[in-house]
Amino acid sequence: MLKWATEKNVYIIEDDYDSEFRYNSAPIPSIQAIDTNDCVIYLGTFSKPFSANVRMSYIVLPEILLHRYHERFKYHTSRVSILQQQVMQKFIESGEYERNIRKLNTVYQKKHDLFIKTVNEVFFDKVTIIGKNAGLFFLLEVDLPYSSGKLVSLAREFGVGVYDTDEFWMENTNPGKINNTVFVSYTSLSDEDIVKGIHLLYKAWFYN
Repeated sequence: MLKWATEKNVYIIEDDYDSEFRYNSAPIPSIQAIDTNDCVIYLGTFSKPFSANVRMSYIVLPEILLHRYHERFKYHTSRVSILQQQVMQKFIESGEYERNIRKLNTVYQKKHDLFIKTVNEVFFDKVTIIGKNAGLFFLLEVDLPYSSGKLVSLAREFGVGVYDTDEFWMENTNPGKINNTVFVSYTSLSDEDIVKGIHLLYKAWFYN
């Protein structure tokens, strides 16, 4: 990708919103970290590793774009207060931010592993988990001739929230294949709710 971007004289926009969370292997470097030609625009947020209430994100620009950025946004006022920015700066510099990441990784890994274990026990080979070992969500590919929207609707009838993935498809490269994949998040759930929710999903999808 970096070679292509350099040859075409274009930029890669890297939205790296949850790379801090890897559970059974070392973190993978961002594309921006290995870019030697200044062709990556790197975006990140503090919502996942710190708090969604902060509503604070950041951008790391190639040096060549800095002048254009300052010209274009010189009259732009940030919606994040200076005080909040300074507090976050101190939080990072003190090392507490990294310690918080390590703590969250421990909490989320337990939920991540419980989710996988329970899905395998309940569904056996009826679903495929996509996106294991990292991040804050999974994709579940369900072995049924139902669309993503239909799967979401059935889950909702049993009080379980999963999310449609149709909006993430740029195009259907296989017109004969149904998009039977849903988006599932687990980090805000208790262990009990994770197990209960997975059993309810099985009833919603395979007893209808």
